[in-house]
Amino acid sequence: MVLRARYYLGSWTTYLGACGYRKDRYFISREANDILHILIDGFIALIIIHRDHLPTPAPFLPWLHSSESCEHIFGDARDVVKDFTFLDFIYMIPKLRIKLHEAALRGKASNGKARAAGYSHTYFDHKGLDLLLLSTFPTNAEITTIAEIAAEEADSLIALLGVNASTLYNPHAQQWLPSIGSWLDDALDFLDQDSEIEDPDSGEIDVLQHILDEEENSPITRSAKVDQQCLTLAGAAISLIAEDATTVYVFYYISCLPTQLIVLAVRGLRLLMKKN
Repeated sequence: MVLRARYYLGSWTTYLGACGYRKDRYFISREANDILHILIDGFIALIIIHRDHLPTPAPFLPWLHSSESCEHIFGDARDVVKDFTFLDFIYMIPKLRIKLHEAALRGKASNGKARAAGYSHTYFDHKGLDLLLLSTFPTNAEITTIAEIAAEEADSLIALLGVNASTLYNPHAQQWLPSIGSWLDDALDFLDQDSEIEDPDSGEIDVLQHILDEEENSPITRSAKVDQQCLTLAGAAISLIAEDATTVYVFYYISCLPTQLIVLAVRGLRLLMKKN
């Protein structure tokens, strides 16, 4: 599980580097990446320590390597003295040792109904666990086989995202599409080439867009004077658009006028024929 996560993160970062994408924008945060690597490396290190560096075989229980035991001790200390000092804590150590020994023998640290109090801990609960199996660790050869399976699973996950894992780590076979940034640069170059062609009626619109595009006059920092100028230019642009729409409507109405006259004439002839 942890090796699959490690290989997947490695493939993700490799793909971003190959395509020229920024990690601070298209990857998880630096803090989240550090936490994941600490968890992955710590899990693997704990397995090696349990296998090679303990005097006697011990089951691997990763949930014991957490802050839950510290929270449990502070909870029991608050049961003895509500608002204890460091001196109170020193004096209550014998009582805490007895309470912890009792919790270990019971298998559960507290009553499940006490969850609302925030001190319900069950890290001593080993019901249904095969401690003998958890004390058996893979050899280096077995870890190598497990790593190959984890790498294949990570490649399958990358393939679901549309990335060919076989070319990901082969620089000679990488045929990536250009990044979005390069497309944007090409588009801006194309627009710069066509900027010489101007519409005579788009002066106000261009001035308005120029003001909005200026960094010092961004919508967050521009002054009231610039706001008024933008409002005036926007009104002028809307007036031009409305004038164009009115002109088109008038031309359309005039083009339809002869047809309307013919229809009225036919209706008048029908009325005259009925009267006669």
